[in-house]
Amino acid sequence: MNTSVAAAPAPAPARGMVDRLAEARLRVKTYHASREPARENSVRGVLWILFIATEFYLFSNPLVYIYPFEASLQKATSLAVIMLVVQLPKLRLPPVPWTLLVFIAYAADSAFWSIQPDYTWKTLWLYGSIAIIALMVAANTTPKVLAQGCTLGGIVILLSSWYAVETGLVGAMAPAGLDGYLAGVGGNRNILSYCMVIAIGFAAAYFPTRWWARVVWFLSVATLLVGVFLAQSVSGFLASGFILAGATMLGFMERRSRRTRRRTTVVISGVLAVLTLLFLAVPSLLGGFLGRDSTTLSGRVPLWEATIQQSEPELWFGYGFGAVWQHPWLPAPDNTLAQKIYAGAGILLSHGHNSFIDVLPQLGILGVLFLVAMHLAALWPAIGIRMNEVNTREGLVASRVILLSMTGLLIFGLTEPLTSTPLGWFVLVALLEVGRPYLRSQGRHAHPRSRFW
Repeated sequence: MNTSVAAAPAPAPARGMVDRLAEARLRVKTYHASREPARENSVRGVLWILFIATEFYLFSNPLVYIYPFEASLQKATSLAVIMLVVQLPKLRLPPVPWTLLVFIAYAADSAFWSIQPDYTWKTLWLYGSIAIIALMVAANTTPKVLAQGCTLGGIVILLSSWYAVETGLVGAMAPAGLDGYLAGVGGNRNILSYCMVIAIGFAAAYFPTRWWARVVWFLSVATLLVGVFLAQSVSGFLASGFILAGATMLGFMERRSRRTRRRTTVVISGVLAVLTLLFLAVPSLLGGFLGRDSTTLSGRVPLWEATIQQSEPELWFGYGFGAVWQHPWLPAPDNTLAQKIYAGAGILLSHGHNSFIDVLPQLGILGVLFLVAMHLAALWPAIGIRMNEVNTREGLVASRVILLSMTGLLIFGLTEPLTSTPLGWFVLVALLEVGRPYLRSQGRHAHPRSRFW
């Protein structure tokens, strides 16, 4: 009698580390794709709008009401933890942009050669906390929700500034004899102005379709422009004009062919690059353009020259993140380098009055290059989206949010350390995440030449 014995199945091959990592990555992508961002026409979206507006206000450093900024940051982080716990069932986890990771890693390394290591670590905690909140906000909301939240935040700053004046709080009114009618909750009219400009950049990125929403939009933009007027900052007037003109131009371009969009984008990018390099090379031109003291830009040019000169011994690596300037949001203790800069400039200022020169003595040329890379990384998806033949509506809004907000950051960053401020840093990090999903999904659910007006 013949008996047959079934062959034992071959053992499954052991999975390697690469296979396990690939499986884990697939699970994260599946988890992320299964959760939709909050939209403006939902209860969840309204909750995120209110949260963003509150964080926008707290990151503006409202010293008139909350002093010091450490208290504002504590309130902002506590509120963020509560918000993330409430949203946990639908929470989206964003990847960390490589440019942000490189900048933070290099800033952390600077603690090893910092002239004040303790303050370098404190500064890292401050900027790291804000960066996490910014990434979570941008990843869990649509561009329109983000824009509406920041617009509301700007209005809250202006209304609270007006209330501070009405109640007689010290610092809210502009000092007598100086330009401006209102100093705002930050105690400085330039701070009030750039808060309004950033909010205008977000507001101009979308135009509602319903009549009542358009009325609210017009009133919001008008309110923010009133804030710019009350601050009486020339940079604010200039940035607001560029943002509104840019919004009109983008709406016009979206109804043109791909070839026209590409040519216009290349020409405008070239003109802006040339103007930026020209103003950096010859600062007196910037003063004449702004209608201010064309020789010193109210003391800024001597400060820039002294900063570059005194940074030369450590020009490539700097003297440590957060270890030099007496920033109002985290002032470093008095140090020899700052004293040399002030002596060379002949004026005492608490920061570098330029987004990139402010970073130079802290992180050197390498740090400045990493910061430039963050700006370019934020702009790249916006330009890429507009180069496509077809685009999603949300993709176009994301592109406008990036381009118009970045316009405000760059223009004000010429005379103020905007991306070093808590609010400017929050916006810059958020913009790194805003356009990324739409650059990768332009082929899905796209329609030709989406209307803006």
